[in-house]
Amino acid sequence: MEEKGQCPPPTCEAHTVTSINRAQEVSSNLAVEIPLEDRKWKDLDCNILKIIFDQLHVYDLFASVSSVCLSWKSTCWDLLFWSNSMLELSSAAVYLHNFNFMDIKSMEATVLLLTESFGNYSQLVEDDLKDVQLMKFLKSLMEGKDAYGNSLENWRQSIQTILIPSDLEITDQHLLYISERSPGLKSLFLEGASKITAKGFAEAIRSWKYLDVIHLGEFDDQHYTQIIEEIGINCKGLEELHISKVTLSEDIAHVLAKSLQNVKKLRFEAAWLFLSALKTVQERCLQLEEMHISKCTYPCRLRPDFTIWLGPISFSLIRNVGIGDQRCWTMEKFTDF
Repeated sequence: MEEKGQCPPPTCEAHTVTSINRAQEVSSNLAVEIPLEDRKWKDLDCNILKIIFDQLHVYDLFASVSSVCLSWKSTCWDLLFWSNSMLELSSAAVYLHNFNFMDIKSMEATVLLLTESFGNYSQLVEDDLKDVQLMKFLKSLMEGKDAYGNSLENWRQSIQTILIPSDLEITDQHLLYISERSPGLKSLFLEGASKITAKGFAEAIRSWKYLDVIHLGEFDDQHYTQIIEEIGINCKGLEELHISKVTLSEDIAHVLAKSLQNVKKLRFEAAWLFLSALKTVQERCLQLEEMHISKCTYPCRLRPDFTIWLGPISFSLIRNVGIGDQRCWTMEKFTDF
């Protein structure tokens, strides 16, 4: 039990323990030390606030509670983020979707003028404002001190998993900001990737040397070759790669085989697969043990000038030990991982 006035260290373990006894102690002390008429909600001990806030829906924590004051925001962030080693940003999408950008008075006249002059330009302005608001949110999450007054440095260093959902379309600047503050990352789930460029991804991935699992959402196909090359250069210990909505051409297959020598599990989801390219990956990724195909399509040439895409298909290819040093592949019913 810590003495009154001391703060627990900003580790995940310290954040995850619900300090009910401490909350009761502080509550009784408040009753003695602070006259009733002088008490303020913002001065309520964060352990008591966490017990109360834990009964509320995530939407309420973002949409209203976190906006009351800095003390309440810190307690909300502690409850939602700082209490574990996973930075899961699905709730951030809710936060941004419910931010009324058009209530920013200083922007109203500008938006109106641009709309009259350029039509849909106001949508570009709103998108820019969303990007600014997201960066503001990330800074409130990753800079400064936690609800106990401790630096967030230890929490940032402890982050093992980051999940960026598909409805939170971050930019290169957001991804770089996050990567520079989470060097110990092990698993990256980058579903909201449509705004990320190859250059932006390359700059971010250089901070993540210890990744062993990567899930990639939909990128522009023109970026995939460089993205895979950068993964190969910076993530030597990568064992599992999940790729969505890519066209697996021969070029990408050769880059995969060349860059990802240590990958053991590979999954393609909702992708367009040329079977010859799939065979290249199968034969040249020597450490590959499992290849999972989920809801993918493949081309079928009915005549020289006419090709159709068939599917979706799902199956798993498992590499087994064969005779001598040889290894063979068997096709199985699709299994998720």
